[in-house]
Amino acid sequence: MRSGLTETELMEKYRITSRCLQNLYRKLLKANAISRHELRTDVRACLYANTVEVHSLRTLPRESVICPLLTYTTEDTDTIGRVMDISLGGVGTIGLPAEAGDERTLIIAADKFFDVSQITLSVVCRWTKSENGRPPIAGWEILFSSRESEQALIELIRSLSSEGCVIPQA
Repeated sequence: MRSGLTETELMEKYRITSRCLQNLYRKLLKANAISRHELRTDVRACLYANTVEVHSLRTLPRESVICPLLTYTTEDTDTIGRVMDISLGGVGTIGLPAEAGDERTLIIAADKFFDVSQITLSVVCRWTKSENGRPPIAGWEILFSSRESEQALIELIRSLSSEGCVIPQA
């Protein structure tokens, strides 16, 4: 930990699970071998949770979107959802029904609020959650995008950051 390794790198190096890593942190704290200040904020927050925060395991940093960023699929243009989080590798949405494994063409209507064009992405749904009549939540992996869409996505993420419309999850 003091060598600067991330939680993911520590788990890989020592071949341990996130739960085991949490237990090790707790034991080190209890033995006064480390201080709470030495732990990153997200690690401190997850010490008493069931798992390590998912964003710490992501290969690409994801941004939580707090501005209205509408999205829909070309397969169902009548159903409008909202982007919850975004990265160059994936998009989290609310309001777009899907099943894990569904391949879709996702349109992000960023041109309504930001100085970027509409973004078209080929995506596959990796997970969904829908309960108690609430709008469905889904995680989409970006499979393919044109060079233009990739550039527009980069510009959108930059615009979101500069406008204060995201909460970085690094």
